[in-house]
Amino acid sequence: MASGMQVFDGNGSLILDTGNRIAKVLGTISVSSNGSVYVPLLDGNVPFFFVYANQVPNTVTGGLPNVSFSNGTISWTYPATALACTITYGMY
Repeated sequence: MASGMQVFDGNGSLILDTGNRIAKVLGTISVSSNGSVYVPLLDGNVPFFFVYANQVPNTVTGGLPNVSFSNGTISWTYPATALACTITYGMY
């Protein structure tokens, strides 16, 4: 027997089924140099992230960081020139 919760709109269309994964945003980090942070809730779960520049300069002189996850730790490393950005992260 299946378990979970289903939510339907006024027309009877399914809009949420907890049998599928639901993403949960855990936080944001403003960064401009290499670093890492431990987030205990990420350990053992499926993490996700997205990165966006804090400002869009007239000319792009830097790059966004490469982001990785390992054992609950989010790490980011920049190419030669850093562009200040925000990393939003969470889990499924």
